Amino acid sequence: MGFKDTQEKHQIQLFENKFFDKAKNNGEYRGKTYKHILTPDTTIYNLYADIRKEALRYFEENTISWWSGNKPTGNLLSSQIACLNHLMPIMHDRNLVLTLLKKIDKDFEDVLPIQCDKNPGFIGFEIVSDNIYLNEKINNRGANCTSIDAIILGKKGDQNILVAIEWKYTEKYNSEDKSKDSAGKTRIDRYSNLINQSKILFPNANNKVYWQEPFYQLMRQTLWCEEMIKNKNIERIKADDFIHIHVIPKNNLQLLDKSYKNCPQKSMDVVWKGMLKDCHYQVVDPQEWFASIKNNIPAVAGYLSNRYWM
Repeated sequence: MGFKDTQEKHQIQLFENKFFDKAKNNGEYRGKTYKHILTPDTTIYNLYADIRKEALRYFEENTISWWSGNKPTGNLLSSQIACLNHLMPIMHDRNLVLTLLKKIDKDFEDVLPIQCDKNPGFIGFEIVSDNIYLNEKINNRGANCTSIDAIILGKKGDQNILVAIEWKYTEKYNSEDKSKDSAGKTRIDRYSNLINQSKILFPNANNKVYWQEPFYQLMRQTLWCEEMIKNKNIERIKADDFIHIHVIPKNNLQLLDKSYKNCPQKSMDVVWKGMLKDCHYQVVDPQEWFASIKNNIPAVAGYLSNRYWM
């Protein structure tokens, strides 16, 4: 049984044990019903109780799309929901956010408010740039463009460091070639020059690694971070450098240890680090990352432990 199957079984068991309050399951996805999907009228219970109102307010006032449309998804395996359940309870606590950053790099000295948000905290969600740099048509937070699941802006000396967080839960990918057909040609035309001009990525846009997931997403986010730094004078988020954090449960071996096409016998992080001239990238297990602050947030940590850390 793979990680996704194990987690699906676990989430269903939690539902049956009334973990999700008044939620109802057997929600529908693509015409079929599933026990691990909540009904449309009860999707709010997918979020940790203390952030439900905050999450709805935050997404509405910052004009952010939920993964499933205009409300939180009912999928209990959602990585967007997992990201929010972990990070939103602490987003306004400067010390806790800084402690998390020090787990990534002990030289962080402070964190700054995320100025693209109304009512800024020290973590922002579903972040896009103020201007379009990747030749994409639109710039909507949370949908149809390159966006970042969460960001933190840290301080090291006189430098602002953009910490870009991509959150995964049960994701796994096939070896689909995203450079094929007319849609693939559009992607190549859109990103190739940026890849070849990048100071971080090895400049070979024909490398098939760039055109399969999860590397296709990592490529676009790396380019996004580079452009944010290059254009900091016209962006509200002003960064001098960046760190790209990939949050993945260490037991998700179907993502971490898969033998990817065009790069056999190499783990995901080894493959991606091999595409970087200057490694700004780290893979982080969520439970290990939160170990440094769990005693400060016992109720949140208890929820996360029961739901995700098993």
